[in-house]
Amino acid sequence: MDRRALITLEFGKVRDLVASFTSFSVSRDLAQATEPSSSRTVVQHALDETTEARRLLELVPDFVARGARDIRSTAGSARLGATADPSALLDVASMLEGVMYIRGAVSRCAHEVPLLAGRARALDPCPGIVQAIRHCLSDEDEVLDRASPELARARTNVRE
Repeated sequence: MDRRALITLEFGKVRDLVASFTSFSVSRDLAQATEPSSSRTVVQHALDETTEARRLLELVPDFVARGARDIRSTAGSARLGATADPSALLDVASMLEGVMYIRGAVSRCAHEVPLLAGRARALDPCPGIVQAIRHCLSDEDEVLDRASPELARARTNVRE
């Protein structure tokens, strides 16, 4: 789309206004990165998804993105081989549990919101990762004795 037209239409202000209604840093960043499209197909698809999102909120009035955390930094560090502290790992578990909730809630309404259901099916809640994190860490960011046999033995020796 023509940059002059975007300036004339004050698209930046509209985008900022939309971003101001978000409650999650990732959503805010996505809103700020939004660009208009001149493709009728793209615009119609976005409108259809928006209609479905409104319908989902009618069907599931208490629907929220439970456990939403911004784990982009942790994920990026992990890709580079860095380790994460317990707090960051608990954020990952919480986020993945939220993904599991969203996937389930949308799937239960799949016949009413097929586009969103397709997106939900593509989400991988990684239950094995959640289980491993919850097995090894307490909700207070502490590494539990059961995290590994070696740790359990070492802590038992220290206590004795």
